Amino acid sequence: MNKDFVWYAAYGSNLCFQRFICYIKGGRPFFGESENTGCADREIPNENRQIEIPFSMYFASKNDGLKSIMWGRGGVAFLDKKNRGLTYGRMWKIKQNQYEEIRKQESLSLYDEEIILGYDLNRLPIKTITSSSKIEFTLKPSSGYLMTMTRGLCQTYGWSGQILRRYFENIEGYKN
Repeated sequence: MNKDFVWYAAYGSNLCFQRFICYIKGGRPFFGESENTGCADREIPNENRQIEIPFSMYFASKNDGLKSIMWGRGGVAFLDKKNRGLTYGRMWKIKQNQYEEIRKQESLSLYDEEIILGYDLNRLPIKTITSSSKIEFTLKPSSGYLMTMTRGLCQTYGWSGQILRRYFENIEGYKN
């Protein structure tokens, strides 16, 4: 097994190329409110793929309702590990050291659990992150977060209005 690379499975704002690259190169994503520091190794991933993640996704924020650093006052996406479902994602093939730095930038206090979703044909692990416990809904996602996620879904799957609407309407925390 090649331990130098990993597939990082994104399912929220990191579906969007421009947003994800801010984790690698640094900078502020469209609609974001702060800068990412970037990784020491700023090499852009040259492979990405669609992935169907077998857990339900939900939007939530910390119970304190405080403003997030990146997305303002609003919830962000998490996976519900106890609820089988279907979440559409995008895998990025990145170096293991980049993955570790991205996890730190993602804030280990929110996304504190790593899930190994499987392995590709070359035995590279497919990893994602979420909260170790289900976070209770307090605020729906900001418009900037939803626009970034929408861009990512359009880039990855080529979806348009009706399909996007149906997808979002089935995510817990979207309508609240």
